[in-house]
Amino acid sequence: MGLTGTIIMTTGLMGTTVMTTTTRILTTTTIITTRTATTTARRRSTRRERRCMSAPSS
Repeated sequence: MGLTGTIIMTTGLMGTTVMTTTTRILTTTTIITTRTATTTARRRSTRRERRCMSAPSS
């Protein structure tokens, strides 16, 4: 009982730590992807704005 209990506890702790680490990695990756997407969208919008602004002047 004691040995199996300790094994279950250790495996459970390891599982929880692995889950937390994976969730952290997933959250960080999602944040990075969203940030890159927003930055690219902003750059595209700024480029479009510049084109629109430069078009009538020329």
